[in-house]
Order: sequence, then C-alpha cells, then structure tokens
Amino acid sequence: MSDSALVSIIVPIYNASRFIDNVMGSIAQQDYENYEVIFIDDGSTDDSVRKIEAYNSSKVKIFSKENEGPAKARNFGILQAGGKFIAFHDADDAWHTSKLSKQVALFVTRPSLGLVFSNAHYVVMDSGKISGESVPSGLDVKNITKELMTRGCFILTSSVIIRRDPLLSVGMFDSSLTFAEDWDLFFRISQRYEVDYVREVLLEQRAHRGSITSDESKRQTRILDERRVVEKMYAHATLYGLTDKDKKNMLQKLLLFNADRCLFDGNRALARKYLNDAFLLNPLNGAFYKLYAHVILSR
Repeated sequence: MSDSALVSIIVPIYNASRFIDNVMGSIAQQDYENYEVIFIDDGSTDDSVRKIEAYNSSKVKIFSKENEGPAKARNFGILQAGGKFIAFHDADDAWHTSKLSKQVALFVTRPSLGLVFSNAHYVVMDSGKISGESVPSGLDVKNITKELMTRGCFILTSSVIIRRDPLLSVGMFDSSLTFAEDWDLFFRISQRYEVDYVREVLLEQRAHRGSITSDESKRQTRILDERRVVEKMYAHATLYGLTDKDKKNMLQKLLLFNADRCLFDGNRALARKYLNDAFLLNPLNGAFYKLYAHVILSR
C-alpha cells in the first residue's frame, strides 16, 4: 500500500447550507491530495445541494436520499466509496491541514491498524472558545477497548480514518441507534483490529447550544441509546476484567456528561435531575464527587 491511497470522505448533510463553505474549505486545504468527497444529502429541504454543485469539483459526488438519520446516511456513503480508507467530516467541524496526511502515514507504517483517530479541540460555536480536548490524559491506547468501556467515547467521528475492509467486516454503523452509534462502532472495531491515534489536535469540533437538550424526545432517545451501547459492551465485560461495578460507574459518567451538556445549554433544571440520578445510581463511588465538582465548577 502506498502513501497515496485514495481516502473517501463521507459528509452527511441535512439542511446544512450555512456550513457548506466551511466543509469544502476544510477539505480543500488538506495537504493530502488523493481523496474523494461523498456528500449524502439526507432529505434536506434547503439549498445545500445547490451550494455543493456550485463548486463544480471533480472530487465531489452527491447522493440524495430520504431522511433516515446520520447512521444510515454514513452507511450509504460507505457503500458508494471507492477508497481504501474511509474518513468522516461533519459539516460544521473543521480539519487541520495535515489531518489526512498524518493519519494515512500511520497506516503506511503499520498495516495492521484498522482505525486511526486524532486528538481534537471542543470549540463553542458562538464564541470560538476552546472548552477542552477530546483525548483524555493517560489514555492507554494498547487497551483501547477497555478504555472505551470505562471512559466513554473520546473518539470523535470527524477525527477518524478507518480502513475500508475492517469497517465493512464489523457491519458499519448500527442504524438502529440515533445516538452513540459512533461509540458502538469504534468499540466493535477495537475488539478485532488494532487502533492508534495521532496525539496532536487535528480537528476542531463545534458545539451548538440547545441542539439536544431543548428537545425532550431527543434527550430521552440519547439516554436510552447510550444505555443500550453500555449493555452491549458490558456483555463482554469479563474479557477485559470489568465488573458490574464498572458498568454502574460508566452509566453514572454518562448521566454526568448529560448534566454538563444541559448546563452548557442553560437547562439547569434538567441538569439537576441528571446529577440527582447519577448520585442515586452509585452514591458510594468516590470518583463521582470529583466528576460532579468538575461539571459544576466548569460551568
């Protein structure tokens, strides 16, 4: 395999007209030139497709389908892809210039790798403030499966490149999940293939206030989907030396994460509910109080 292997970049869009210039610019500035861009228009009613077509780029393909959510849109795009490697780019995120080249270089030196991700900045959309990094300190990438089971999903979809064959072999994204489908996929890949990451920040992920917690049905779906993924992962707990206590701690972390998101969105009442639920789930967990303090003090 050469270092000029084709990378297929999957970009699902739904009424993303205001972000088209952003994503096209992010991809066009890459110093790795052998790529194709596959836009999956997931039932948009705005002028997203017209804006993409106006670029008249030979590297771009556009497919339109009915609205079925990002998991099905990405799976559809994967099946259209011609590259040895698959990358994903959400329309409102931004890659650094060397994102593709540095990750492909890692694949070249280690053909056994199935997935390579990078560190990322979380950026508040309305202020441009960097609120943190995606990769936790002390990450043990050699035990990446266990890390995903105990730390949550620190791998961002727009940060990954996945070798096409492993992606197909594990069944792509679980389209029955509306949320946490990325966490589920990366867990399944990590069980069967080697995973590594580029330590430097190569992605800026933008966070939008009110995007989830303002919609009650989405909030509930998110909680249920995350629990489903935890149940799926912890069916393999004994393989990684984990117990029901670890599972309970993970569920508690998810509630704290959702409380943090509610505070970010200004929904303090719902944040209090999630914090209370987290406390009741495992009040004797000493780590809970450190996380609780972090959530409260960071907002």
